[in-house]
Amino acid sequence: MNLLKNDESLKGRLLYWNNGRLYGECDLYSQVAGESMAPAYETGGYLFCDVTTVEALEPGKAYIFSVKTHPHYTNVFKRFDGIIDGVIHVSAINPAYNPYDPIRLGDLIEVSVPKWRFVEES
Repeated sequence: MNLLKNDESLKGRLLYWNNGRLYGECDLYSQVAGESMAPAYETGGYLFCDVTTVEALEPGKAYIFSVKTHPHYTNVFKRFDGIIDGVIHVSAINPAYNPYDPIRLGDLIEVSVPKWRFVEES
């Protein structure tokens, strides 16, 4: 997998390709860590994401939530369940990791939606 970034002509976007095939462009990428989103998302896999808005969130879909203050992580990759009283409720796909701490809207920096993923073959 190759990434091309910080090219003035891209205006902050990333291009990604594998085995000579260009897959597209995105705002950011992140590597999956942990088993909470398994089996759908494997540890070590890469997510290529675009920044989105809170209003565009769809229940049941997975997102990366970047938060100012959270007891465990700066980036939280979880399934969106809904917003109640200014609190974003999220859950893991792997039930062993639920329940998961909710995220206060005031702590949210940005939210990103994975549009493509890559897992390196061993």
